[in-house]
Amino acid sequence: MTTAREPIPAHPGGVSPQWLTIPLRSEGIIRVGSVASFNFEIIGSDRGFTGTVARLHLSYDQPEPGAPATLVAKFPLVRPQESGYRAAHTASTEQSRRYWERCAREIQLYRQFANGCAITPHVYGTWMDPATQRMLLLLEDLSDGEPGDALLGCSIEQARLVVDRLAPLHARWWQQTDQSSLEWLPRWGDDSQLLAVRFRQILEVVLDRYGTRIPASIARLAREVVDGYEPLLRTLASRPRTIVHGDLHLDNLFFIGESGVRLLDWQGVVAGPAVIDLGVFLVGSLSVADRRKAEMDLLAQYHRRLIANGVRDYRLDELIADYHRSLIWQLAGIVGWLARADLASLAGRERALVEAIFTPGQVLAACIDHVDRFSSRA
Repeated sequence: MTTAREPIPAHPGGVSPQWLTIPLRSEGIIRVGSVASFNFEIIGSDRGFTGTVARLHLSYDQPEPGAPATLVAKFPLVRPQESGYRAAHTASTEQSRRYWERCAREIQLYRQFANGCAITPHVYGTWMDPATQRMLLLLEDLSDGEPGDALLGCSIEQARLVVDRLAPLHARWWQQTDQSSLEWLPRWGDDSQLLAVRFRQILEVVLDRYGTRIPASIARLAREVVDGYEPLLRTLASRPRTIVHGDLHLDNLFFIGESGVRLLDWQGVVAGPAVIDLGVFLVGSLSVADRRKAEMDLLAQYHRRLIANGVRDYRLDELIADYHRSLIWQLAGIVGWLARADLASLAGRERALVEAIFTPGQVLAACIDHVDRFSSRA
């Protein structure tokens, strides 16, 4: 799946037919032919704010069954134009280092688990070189599927499909993340104290900056839970760990046919509580009305799937309690996002995603709906 060669192409135009031929042959995708030529188009520029992605259209020197007509080449470190988020990642040496580490974790995830996991795309090759600060991933083209859209949301039926596919992934690595082969995975919650301090420092600044755009009930709730935020995080971090995507929103999902799901962009992968993925997906992907209608059924479905796949140490009532805790974690994340966001530097979809915090405001609505579940204690 991975071929170590130099130099790694710096951008889509730097890829050569010879470069593409080698991983396809090592994967057994082509056996006698070669990539003769290709052309490319930049894709996802309205969504991928932290890298450049291209669809490669391949031509071969001879026909061969199973040879892909297209591939996707992902260049995580090639900065898209006019991206406020990517600019923030290169604002300092420390931020650039952290972003490199995030990208490297995605490559490590694909190297260890892809092509044996039904929820990840097929991977034809991954390359990274710290010396040249270059990375490249060759992935299957999912253009025949239906991409999710975080701004449009999904149906309850699509949410059931994601939940049905997510639970076996979590169950597979349930309490298995301490093995030495997974030492590269960050541990979710290790920075609980730092996050709690940061939440306290920025809360009033954000509430003052956004004024009436933040409902009074949310401002009151945030102030009530700030003292208990660190123990809440520690409680979540104490739950059984598994491999968690860490950014499970619809922009990172493809629906394949009637029953398939692919989960992309694993830069935020961590060892942590499964409810981090589940809570982010349910609250952020369903309309407020659909979430209110289906969330308890979807939580129960997820739990049944965990049990069916071998998990024995996690009760449904524990899952529901952790789901409620995850809402406070999401609320604190929104506060952090708003504190960092420079609205003047954001446009298009980047700006729309920030505006969606307030309207339709799914996370805020979920916190209000479940406010009786929260207290200053974790």
